[in-house]
Amino acid sequence: MRDKSLWLLVIGLVLASILLAACPGPNTEPEGPTLTPEEEEQMAQRGVVNVDTVADASRIAGFTVAEPDYIPEGFSGGSFGVYQHGANLPEDISPKFVRIEVQSFYVLQGEERIMFILAQSQHKSTISGGEPAEICGHPGERWFDAAHDDMPPRLAFGWEDNGYYFALMSILDGPLDEETLMQIACSVKVE
Repeated sequence: MRDKSLWLLVIGLVLASILLAACPGPNTEPEGPTLTPEEEEQMAQRGVVNVDTVADASRIAGFTVAEPDYIPEGFSGGSFGVYQHGANLPEDISPKFVRIEVQSFYVLQGEERIMFILAQSQHKSTISGGEPAEICGHPGERWFDAAHDDMPPRLAFGWEDNGYYFALMSILDGPLDEETLMQIACSVKVE
């Protein structure tokens, strides 16, 4: 009788572990990218799919896309580009992996040129030419390009938070200055 009870206990534990593994928890990541046939065609042809919601961007990217909690007054978002870097290359070029990056665009109403872009990925990335800096308590990078040739100054921050890599980029114009960009960066939270 004892052997039968032990056997039933082992079977019960195995079944429980299988059932628990199959049930997603409350804050789980999506199970990889899922695209509609139209989105698959766009990705194959252009390497990017443009969508209007964070839910669609997260579904296509295969990870939860973060948005800033702070968006300066007058700016509107709602435009996401999901890029697949390293896909659709010639057969003789074989990348180590395909990197998915989501870029969200926030534009000052009535001013197409005044915008900031938040890029995010789950693959390590850096800002070319950036210098080490602390970004919102995280090790990161700061890149600055002074005004020249009728081009206003540009600024970018890059940082890692819990396995997510972010870059925030903007032309410093209108209400966008370094302090405002830092406030935007610090409002981006990983769930």
